[in-house]
Amino acid sequence: MRAAPGRRFQVSLRDDALDIVTLAEFFSAQYNFIPPELPPYEPRVIYDIGANIGIASLYFAVRYPRARFVAFEPVPTNYELCRLNLQNLPDAETFPWAVSSASGTAEFEFDLNDLRGGRLGGAAGNARASQKIQVPIYSINDLAAQRKCPVPDFLKIDVEGAELNVLEGIGEQVQSIHRMLIETHGPELEAGCRRWLAANGFTLRHAHNQSPGFASLWADRADG
Repeated sequence: MRAAPGRRFQVSLRDDALDIVTLAEFFSAQYNFIPPELPPYEPRVIYDIGANIGIASLYFAVRYPRARFVAFEPVPTNYELCRLNLQNLPDAETFPWAVSSASGTAEFEFDLNDLRGGRLGGAAGNARASQKIQVPIYSINDLAAQRKCPVPDFLKIDVEGAELNVLEGIGEQVQSIHRMLIETHGPELEAGCRRWLAANGFTLRHAHNQSPGFASLWADRADG
């Protein structure tokens, strides 16, 4: 699979159908993952928040070969595959951390049979949770200001019910962010994310709803 001229990467998958479906969703010619009505934009730093095994980052690496990737995935087995998948992307970093509204540590819940990932304890949703671990959590503002991660200008957020928490932790970095892709997980969360975007200077460019409240929201800074 070619990521850019002269650079190739090989995808590591789990032995399950979900990974194949996800790979096809991003890379099959039958799908157009990035909405065609979005204005052209070449991101410099992409945060993949809730990266799972890194398929979204690999897709964006094909589309944006000059971008730098920083991925966050707390589920240990997913993190290891994500790290392998991103290891050949220049300057890419992968962290076994969660991202939320404030920094610290928190309980993270997941089920080994639910390959979509997990969620911070107390996040919206009703996923089964047979495993509970303590994970470091950071706000986006603290990732840039304290952990010295590169400041993002493109956020992909897929965090199984904690998406509004992630947005609330952007803080002073909001002026640097040009584009977002937010996967929402419930009607109240979708409505809350839409309100946050409007209140913080973003224009909703595209919304695709698979079912009520479960949407892919693409937004750009209104002054970008």
